[in-house]
Amino acid sequence: MKLRGNNRLLVGITILVVVLGGIIWYGNSMDKEDIGNGCVSDADCVPVPGCHPNSCVLVSEYDNSLDKDIFCTTECRPGTLDCGQGSCLCIDGKCKAEINGLK
Repeated sequence: MKLRGNNRLLVGITILVVVLGGIIWYGNSMDKEDIGNGCVSDADCVPVPGCHPNSCVLVSEYDNSLDKDIFCTTECRPGTLDCGQGSCLCIDGKCKAEINGLK
């Protein structure tokens, strides 16, 4: 079937509207709080403050005042980042703890 004049224009406008609608939908579906607040590399992430951490936060969100006057045991508690049992990684723009042996 051969498209002529106005039909081509109508198809072009329809495609343009669908593409722009998809872009607008995608932009609105993004979590606004995450924009500009995510990690870019593993170096952006640190263990949460306190004893025996098992999760990570952005360096910019780390509150070292929470570590003040805290006394922790020296044990290497399983399932934590203690004693090199895991590390903080930047995965999909979020800081996450990867603990060896846990999936």
